[in-house]
Amino acid sequence: MNGTIRRSDPCGDYELLQRVGTGSYGEVYKARDLKTGLFAAVKIVKLEHGDNFASIQQEVLMLRDCVHPNIIAYNVTGPLTELQIAFVCRETLKGLKYLHQRGKVHRDVKGANILLTHTGDIKLADFGIAAQITATLGKRLSFIGTPYWMAPEVADVENRGGYGSEVDVWAVGITGIELAELKPPYFELPPIQVLHLMTKSNYKVPKLKDKKKWSPTFAQFIKACLTKNPKKRPSPDKLLTTNPFVSGALSSRLIRELLDRVNHPDKIDRDEQQQNDYNEDIIVEKEVRRSKKEGGKRENGENKLRESSESEQ
Repeated sequence: MNGTIRRSDPCGDYELLQRVGTGSYGEVYKARDLKTGLFAAVKIVKLEHGDNFASIQQEVLMLRDCVHPNIIAYNVTGPLTELQIAFVCRETLKGLKYLHQRGKVHRDVKGANILLTHTGDIKLADFGIAAQITATLGKRLSFIGTPYWMAPEVADVENRGGYGSEVDVWAVGITGIELAELKPPYFELPPIQVLHLMTKSNYKVPKLKDKKKWSPTFAQFIKACLTKNPKKRPSPDKLLTTNPFVSGALSSRLIRELLDRVNHPDKIDRDEQQQNDYNEDIIVEKEVRRSKKEGGKRENGENKLRESSESEQ
C-alpha cells in the first residue's frame, strides 16, 4: 500500500464530533479537521486478525483513483421535498456517470451512502464493495449489496449469468422511493424474503405509494430507473439528458435549505411562528376591514331609508 496511504496516525488530525452511520468495515463520523477547521466525513476501520485486508485496501484504492465533485460530508436524515429528491438523484447520477465511464460499478447506492456537505453538495460514499468492469470482465458474478436496494439481476445472479453497472441505476430508483417515504420498498419484510421475491417471474416492481403526494414526473423517473430488464434500463447519462425529473433547473440551494432546517430547528420554529402570527394579523385586519365596510353599507342603507321616508312625507 506504499504511496496509497500515509503511515502516520491520522487520529491527531481530526476531532470526532458525532457518529453518522456505519460503512462496510467501520463507522463513519462527522469530524473537524484541526488544521483547516473544515468538516469531514471520517471512516474508522477496526482491523482485527483475519480481516480481509484486500477488500479494505480496495476501497482506499478505488477512492484514490476517483476525483470528481460527486464522489465522496456529512449525512442528514429526514423528509425531503420532491425538488430536493430530484437534486439528490441528479447529483448521484452524475457521480455514477463518472464511475461507469471509468468502468466502475458502486454496487451499494442507498440513502446512507449519499452524503451532504455543508454547502449542499452531494457526495457518493462507501466504496467498500465497488468493483471494476473491464473488457475481459464485462459482468460481475458476486452476490453482494444491500438487499432492499439490490437489483433483480443481482438477487438472481446464479440464473442471470452476472450483472453490470445497470444495478446502480436501479438502486437510484429505490433510493428515490426511500427519500420520499423514509424507507425502501418491502422494508417491513426480512431481507431474505425480499431477495426471494425478486427472483420470481411475477415480481412486482416497486412504485411510490402515495400518488397524490408526488408528481407524475417523479413517478415516471422511478419507473425508468426500476426497469426490470437491465438491457432496457436507461444509463445515468441518458437519464440526465432526457428525463425531466433530473434534467431541469435544480440548485444546491434546495439542500442548503434542508440543512438549515436540520441545523437550526429553533430558528425555523421561530420563523414559522412569526409567519403564523403574521398570517393571523392579516386575517384579523381583513375581518376588521370587512366589518367596517359592512357597517358602512348598513349606515348608507339606513340614511337612504330616512331620506326616502322624509321625501314621502
